[in-house]
Amino acid sequence: MKQRAVLQLAALFTALTCVLAGCGRTAVTVAITPHTAVMTVGETRTLSASASNGAALSWSSDDETVLTVTQTGTVTALAEGKATVVAACGEAHAECSVTVNAPESPWQLVFSDEFEGDSLDRSKWDVQSGVQDDYFGTKGPTYWGNNEQQYYTENAVSLGGGTLTITAAREDMPEGRKYSSARIVTRDRFSFTYGYAEARMKTPAIEGMWPAFWALPQPTDQTSTRNRYGSWPYSGEIDIMEARGRQKNVAGSTLHFGGRAGSWNSTYLFRDTVLSSSTEEWHTYGVDWREDYLAWYYDREEVFRVDRESYWTGAVSKEENPNAPFDVPFYLLLNLAVGGNFDGGREPPADFVSATMQVDYVRVYRLK
Repeated sequence: MKQRAVLQLAALFTALTCVLAGCGRTAVTVAITPHTAVMTVGETRTLSASASNGAALSWSSDDETVLTVTQTGTVTALAEGKATVVAACGEAHAECSVTVNAPESPWQLVFSDEFEGDSLDRSKWDVQSGVQDDYFGTKGPTYWGNNEQQYYTENAVSLGGGTLTITAAREDMPEGRKYSSARIVTRDRFSFTYGYAEARMKTPAIEGMWPAFWALPQPTDQTSTRNRYGSWPYSGEIDIMEARGRQKNVAGSTLHFGGRAGSWNSTYLFRDTVLSSSTEEWHTYGVDWREDYLAWYYDREEVFRVDRESYWTGAVSKEENPNAPFDVPFYLLLNLAVGGNFDGGREPPADFVSATMQVDYVRVYRLK
């Protein structure tokens, strides 16, 4: 009984206040401008509203996770969605329906593979095989130039559950190789100059494993693997992510360029980054490649940057082209190597059977 009496008194007080203020009469109307609005997250604007009797208004939002409004009608957009702003005087009120959009991204998606389905999209990827590159009869160095121990085969590639899996396994393969694995490339299918490339990946934390997500220059034609700056290392290489399996939570970013005449030794800059968890957990690895710099992002945080003043190629002078060799189209590669020079020739332990590198997606964006 006491609670009911308190509620009745509160209602009576509210009604009396409205009457004294001139609100609540049937003749009172509220007008608001505009009736609909479109805003962007982070934007602020002030709506205009008034009561026909000149009384003060109360303002409210029906979803304060999308937008808030002050008692002077200033609206702040907080998140994507729709919400209604109400200006009221007693029972009289007017509404403005507001749609809040995300800020327009400066990036445009130009390539993506979400790895849906049960087979690799061959319009996006080529699958390499054997122990050396073979580009229309032009062969690269044996064992991929790094004394790698795997033999690449299409059988080591599989898709399922929206994930690409590359499996490295111990087995007798041609050319005396003791392991099978896979390497896929977008060469002749997709290449880009400047943009942001990212992959979400899990890689094995086992000694002897060498997973990589990287980019090489797209050949100018089918007569050779070279581009306008010649062969590697003059033509450049962008290693977005590569890891030594024994270093369980470390990933590396490297930029290869330069080189000496008649030598396969490149000049390079690199940075190893300690991740928040093992590489066996999901992480994103990306590079923002601009005209005047390259910046690496791991889990969307910048970890390494190289300005164009720091790289060069022996093919042209810096004065002739300050952006060389990173001003031509590059294609993407994903592979899981075994052994090789990257980690001093270390191979998997004696009880090694197999390991997997998983990729959730690969996406490339260009600035609009």
